[in-house]
Amino acid sequence: MKKTVFLLALCSVIASMTTSVMAAGEAAARATASEATIKPVIDGQIDAVWNDVEKMYGGIYGDTVDGAENLMIVSSYGSLMWDDEGLYLLGVMYDQTIPESDEGGRNSIDFWVSETYTLDTAYSAPGDWHICKASTGEEVYYTGNEAVYDKNVGQKAVAVYDEYFVVELFIPWQTEGFNPEVGTEIGYTISFNDDTDVDGEREICSLWAVNSADSIAFYAETLALPRVKFVEGPAVEAEPEATPDAPAEDVPVEAPVEDAPVETAPVTADAGIVAAAAVMAAAAGIVLSKKH
Repeated sequence: MKKTVFLLALCSVIASMTTSVMAAGEAAARATASEATIKPVIDGQIDAVWNDVEKMYGGIYGDTVDGAENLMIVSSYGSLMWDDEGLYLLGVMYDQTIPESDEGGRNSIDFWVSETYTLDTAYSAPGDWHICKASTGEEVYYTGNEAVYDKNVGQKAVAVYDEYFVVELFIPWQTEGFNPEVGTEIGYTISFNDDTDVDGEREICSLWAVNSADSIAFYAETLALPRVKFVEGPAVEAEPEATPDAPAEDVPVEAPVEDAPVETAPVTADAGIVAAAAVMAAAAGIVLSKKH
């Protein structure tokens, strides 16, 4: 069964669409981002710390495609966390048609960010940036602060699994002097691109949300980005303070004892002791085996 989708009107570079959503600049945040009190490892594997972070699922825009493919892409989602150093971004996209290479980023995840929520008609501030990561690891620059594409900026990882791929990023704050805290709000959205027949053209675009009743040109204007509010992260117990080792007590030195003479008579062992020794040896062997 085919699912109802919004009409896609193609413009020169990327889709431009209209939908009924909140007006630009409306105060209410659309989602939350937890503080990264436990930092995720940026390796394309979904650490447990991501489990309690809000998920932002895509909604389909594009051609009508078979229901199974629609359900795959609307299951795709993004999450983000924050700390004093920058943003941690996670994108998970379900995709049955992952190509071997993708220089155009047709199977990819886009992250769109406005750190200070500039409400601009362009991504012109240093803290306004976008980054696109294809399933094959390629990057495609569209708009905003291109510095985030520098290989020496932040951390980036892509991992492909059975019928889905994961993009995980850490991007340091690009706004000079930016001091985020609980309650800070940024502009953010995430979109998913799918080349369903691997012909080099995108057939489906899945987008989390936009924040403009008049325009959803999120790729061109930060005023279309929804607000995401920073909230507290999980409590982390402080490690107990190390206590200094107690000073060693002086032990009197004893004079060496002369070795006892060696017995030359044969020594016989009790059968029970032999059996016990055999059991102990076997147990020791098991322990060694487990450690190995």
